[in-house]
Amino acid sequence: MSTPAALPSPAPRTAQLRLEPALRWALLLFVAMRLLTALVAYGVNTAAQRPYPVFPDGIIELRSETFILQGPLRGWFDPWYRYDTGWYLYIAHEGYQPDAPTIIFAPFYPLLVRLLSPLMGGDYLVAALLVSNVACIIAFYLLYRLVAGEYGHQLAVLTLLLYASFPTAFYLVAGYTESTFMALALGAWLAVRAQRYWLAGLLAFCAALTRAQGWALALPFAYIILERMGQARGGFWPGIRYYLAQPLEALRVGLPMSPAVLGGVLGTAAYVFGMQWTGMGSVEEAFLNPPWNTRVQAPWETIIAALRVLLDGTARLHDLASMAVFVFIVFTGVAALRRLKPQYWLLVWPTLFFILLRGHDTFQFHGILRYALYMFPAFMVIALLLQQQQRFTTRLLTGLWIIGGVLLQLMFVAAFALWGWVS
Repeated sequence: MSTPAALPSPAPRTAQLRLEPALRWALLLFVAMRLLTALVAYGVNTAAQRPYPVFPDGIIELRSETFILQGPLRGWFDPWYRYDTGWYLYIAHEGYQPDAPTIIFAPFYPLLVRLLSPLMGGDYLVAALLVSNVACIIAFYLLYRLVAGEYGHQLAVLTLLLYASFPTAFYLVAGYTESTFMALALGAWLAVRAQRYWLAGLLAFCAALTRAQGWALALPFAYIILERMGQARGGFWPGIRYYLAQPLEALRVGLPMSPAVLGGVLGTAAYVFGMQWTGMGSVEEAFLNPPWNTRVQAPWETIIAALRVLLDGTARLHDLASMAVFVFIVFTGVAALRRLKPQYWLLVWPTLFFILLRGHDTFQFHGILRYALYMFPAFMVIALLLQQQQRFTTRLLTGLWIIGGVLLQLMFVAAFALWGWVS
């Protein structure tokens, strides 16, 4: 009698629960950031008991309608009802009004909050934080996928560590647009790389409806497409010359790919011109008026103004931090010219140019502390530079970056919870 064949043994439970590296690292970093920032914000807010300041247009007074959570959990959410979060919740609850300060905020994030709020029992703050936190996980996941596809697992992990420990990375889990924009932009980038051009265009369109600088995605996407078109013609520049001489052929080949390039541009245009066409007003004029007091000026004027306050000794701590981030972006942007593919520095420099167009009488390089998060190739450059060192030096410098960045991040969270201006 033959013995029955042995049945395959079940896979170990640990193997069944093993996650792919991208999701594992995304969840690990998100949980670590979420726990640390939540503990600090809750502790500082509970100890200080700072009253809510007075803001224009009732954005804080609307808190009784947009933040209705009660019980022991309320104290954990309360320190995240700060600054721009109030504006986003106001838009989600009330919509836009003509010539109101709210029109400087693009509509996609408030729309997501409004759609999700009924599922959160009508609590807009809880809905906003849920949107941002889910988007943060997605952004970490997609950033790993993007970098790993270019440079492998080790550099992807290192880039994520540097990115998540950046001092203002806590905005990725706050009621702000940073993580939503990054999730959409990175999703569009991966879609272009996978030759899913309509999906890339849709995601870029939504990214630009989240942050107006989504138009900058058109440049790296255009390069990726031109490079792909040129591969069949002997390379990038031979391909460019060929298609310049054969415009109909260029149109035939490039037109199916064009949605990826046009998505971000059309999204920014839909937001800016849509406000005017619907009678809400001019976004540029709204920036000029209080409380924003932000004007469009030449980039060199922004740099000269920062140097002036630095040299005359009137620069404040916030200005010095912004100047340090500006130097960081310029340094990594220059390094990217040699160490990264052109599509990556084609995102960094236009985004920095967009920031430098904003002039403000009170703050230097206004917003760059947060906007550095959009220029993710900067962190890829630092990761590449670290990886080129000896193993001990790499670990030492990486550890110093993470420890210093996390400590600064938690200090910024504490300041944010106490209504300090960190932007």
